[in-house]
Amino acid sequence: MRLSRGDLLASDLDEILQTVDSFEKFRDSRILILGGTGFVGTWIISAFLHANEVFNLNLSIHVITRDLASARSKLLFKIDDPVSLIEFNLKEPAYLLDNSFDFYIHAATPSLVATGSAEEDSVSSASFGGSNLISENIFKFRNSPSVLHTSSGAVYGRQEFAEKLKLESPAKPSSALAIEYAKAKVSTEEILNDLQANSGARVTNPRLFAFAGPRIELNEHFAIGNFLRDGLSGNKILINGSPETIRSYLYPTDLTAWLILLIANPSSENLNIGSEKSYSMLQLANLVSSLTSNKGFQLLNPDSEASIYVPSTLNTREMLKVKESVSLENGLERWIKWLELTKK
Repeated sequence: MRLSRGDLLASDLDEILQTVDSFEKFRDSRILILGGTGFVGTWIISAFLHANEVFNLNLSIHVITRDLASARSKLLFKIDDPVSLIEFNLKEPAYLLDNSFDFYIHAATPSLVATGSAEEDSVSSASFGGSNLISENIFKFRNSPSVLHTSSGAVYGRQEFAEKLKLESPAKPSSALAIEYAKAKVSTEEILNDLQANSGARVTNPRLFAFAGPRIELNEHFAIGNFLRDGLSGNKILINGSPETIRSYLYPTDLTAWLILLIANPSSENLNIGSEKSYSMLQLANLVSSLTSNKGFQLLNPDSEASIYVPSTLNTREMLKVKESVSLENGLERWIKWLELTKK
């Protein structure tokens, strides 16, 4: 295995190109990406740059960032890559850009504590600021672009165990949701759906669930990342919540390929992106332990209330003609190899 664009595995990026049959739709196009330095954004940009090199697409990629130095260090693009960085804080009033774009990707809502996910103002201002910037630019140039907003499974509210594989429905009203992140996602979906109704834009709001693979943080609030950190440190896997909590994880190659297919072919359907193959925290801890320290697990709060967060992806798979191609075990093995190669 070797590293390629964005310090991602070359074989992973090749896999995305083999899955996506729509890259020709991006030829000679201008793409604006908000949230390009996050987990989703870095994968998308790396995939586009790889496709641009392989297929000679003549892309022009523009990334909104509030920190130029940080963006350069995370994106790792070459000096001759068709990437332009635009320094702007989405908390500020809507920014009028000088050019129109063929594709807009809004992935700017903070999901990490380090980038402000615990701050209500940061979450809502980034989400609303991004949608307002996109709307203003589309109305300014009056073209008919495609717009993809990475929404979240959080828009459904708390999932009940009986709802496993049943969530492909309208989002709950923001007033019925307790978490600011979920409220911001619902409101942003509404803003962009209104944009579609009043302009020539084609909008899609896929709801993202949970993922496991390179560029997921090991020291944030993601159980899978924490488990891998424990195991690679030679320790027992620490289960902080209920061992009966249920989660599922999609590998980033599938995530990225599905998103690129969707921005090429936008849909207003209720679409989820995630894995339908679920695991309890106990099963997950045992799997991670077997691939790393082999020291088992330790329950810290065994009486915690269990929860579930698993999507149905039937609509997505049928519309995009895709399937989940990487198992959790294989995804974890790739992730571990990536961590070794990047010494993270």
